Amino acid sequence: MEDFNLLAPLLLAIVGLLAGAILKSILKRTGFPYTVGLFVFGLLIGLLNRFHYFDFMPRVENAVATVADTNPDFILYVFLPILIFDAAYEMNMHIFKKTLANSTLLAVPGLVVCMLLTAALMIGISLFAPEYTSWTWPLALMFGALISATDPVAVVALLHELGTSKRFSTLVDGESLLNDGTGIVCFMLFFGAYTATGVSDSPVADFIMVVAGGALLGTLLAYLCIQFITKVNGDEMLQNSVMILSAYMTFVIAQNYLEVSGVIALVGFGLTVSYMGRPRLKPQVNKFMRQFWELAAHIANTLIFIIVGIVIALKVDFSWMDLLILICVYACLLYTSDA
Repeated sequence: MEDFNLLAPLLLAIVGLLAGAILKSILKRTGFPYTVGLFVFGLLIGLLNRFHYFDFMPRVENAVATVADTNPDFILYVFLPILIFDAAYEMNMHIFKKTLANSTLLAVPGLVVCMLLTAALMIGISLFAPEYTSWTWPLALMFGALISATDPVAVVALLHELGTSKRFSTLVDGESLLNDGTGIVCFMLFFGAYTATGVSDSPVADFIMVVAGGALLGTLLAYLCIQFITKVNGDEMLQNSVMILSAYMTFVIAQNYLEVSGVIALVGFGLTVSYMGRPRLKPQVNKFMRQFWELAAHIANTLIFIIVGIVIALKVDFSWMDLLILICVYACLLYTSDA
């Protein structure tokens, strides 16, 4: 049994990728989003496990339960750097510069407006739903900050899959990548008020620190990475290895040691490598990097959406009232986003 527990993550990854390949071939003919199909598949597997349909296969039951108990930091540090760097590395700098002002408007004041509207909605719901009468404004604003920030993983995956225009995808990609700093600062601001641990004296300074600090760190590490890989121009394998490791190192240093935005740091790193590094590298190196990150992003997307589906199915307890309110909040978020 111990041997199986050691092999369970590998076997689940293999099964997940196989299921993803089958789903992709089936859904390609229907137009149904691949990532949504993966999430539904994970949700189905989790629900079957939750209602004991895998009891006759205890190893499978234990393996699915192991996935549900996955440490969130594992997903954060293993999958997120791949997806964020790939999105930033593939971004067209010329179009990004043109859409930067609009992306920033959506990422900062747009997120704040959406946060306020969501909080007001939750306070309104608390007046009619008995289960939510304990909600206060700090809790509602904290929830609004958490839920209003668009998920870069889902946005990047879905836009690439749907094949939208380059200008539109760059605008939405940029907004989803840039709003990380706004979401973090707003969440921590109201989290301090809700838990009575104190509110930051200077949320604006915190925002600048999180966003600008991440961007500067990513740009600096990208510059150092480019300087190194151009000096070993004859060793393509070393160049690619250094770039891959540097992307992970950028995220870890930003997120874990300097407490700035790891997402923003990776955006700065990816954009700088793409803008300054590509022209200095041999065509075969750029080709390999493009193919590697495309493959890595596909694997990460496939596994992460299946894992999220399983986790929600096994770990979330909700009533029909919760489901109704969830649908209401989702519809209102879509409306405010379109507006």
